[in-house]
Amino acid sequence: MDIYEIRKDIANFGYNVFFSAKLNFATYDILTFINQYVPFFIFVSSLLLLLNDCYKILPDFFNKIVFVLLILIISLIQMLVSFVNVRQYYTAGTELLQIRNKIKDNFNYLNVNNINVIYTNVNNLRKEYHKLCLPNHIPFISNIFAHYKLFVQSKQEADWFIKELNLGIWDKIPFLKLIIIICFIFIIVFPYLYI
Repeated sequence: MDIYEIRKDIANFGYNVFFSAKLNFATYDILTFINQYVPFFIFVSSLLLLLNDCYKILPDFFNKIVFVLLILIISLIQMLVSFVNVRQYYTAGTELLQIRNKIKDNFNYLNVNNINVIYTNVNNLRKEYHKLCLPNHIPFISNIFAHYKLFVQSKQEADWFIKELNLGIWDKIPFLKLIIIICFIFIIVFPYLYI
């Protein structure tokens, strides 16, 4: 391999590690949000249902069965999330950021004289990376939030591999997943707009 192929390989690996770290942080943020705010939402929703029986504070077109099913589904999600060790995602994300920093240092110090040493260091970091990867992230949502964290919140930290890999706007936004979620929300909300 020549130095340009190695630079591209290291940048690609840096992107994968940084995205994995942001994916872990996104999952941590989402699970923490669910654990903190969903019980309050369930409490307020239940209180609204009870008060609606007495005082009729909700509109007439409001379907009580749909609301109760929504509360049950959200309660089930919160119950399942409460069994997950949320802290492991934060710890893995922090350790992956440390690996990303080492990868960036190796990338910056790469020159013709030290290709073999740098590439050996990067291969050792690959082994550490594979040990830290966690499964079971939240489908669709974690991925979209991780892209946001990577390309919007951490834009300056990601510039080195964005330039090296020539990533464009289509690489930065998971459009297909975003479109699917928007369509799904539209399908759910649309019937209630004209009632």
